[in-house]
Amino acid sequence: MQLEIDTNLSKGQATFSVLLLMDSSENWEPATLFLRRSAYQIKINDSETVVVEEKFSKELSVCPSTYLT
Repeated sequence: MQLEIDTNLSKGQATFSVLLLMDSSENWEPATLFLRRSAYQIKINDSETVVVEEKFSKELSVCPSTYLT
């Protein structure tokens, strides 16, 4: 997934379907990750609620998990 993220960021923006861990390992919500060159946003699909919206900084690292436990 990291290669896909890097490739799409070079284009300027990308959208990914993800599962967002809410309050426990039993509660995963379908969400959408929006990546842009300057920022990213995570929105829960069912409620359209934006749960994360941040600008990228030198200190920020995006490390996607490829598994559920």
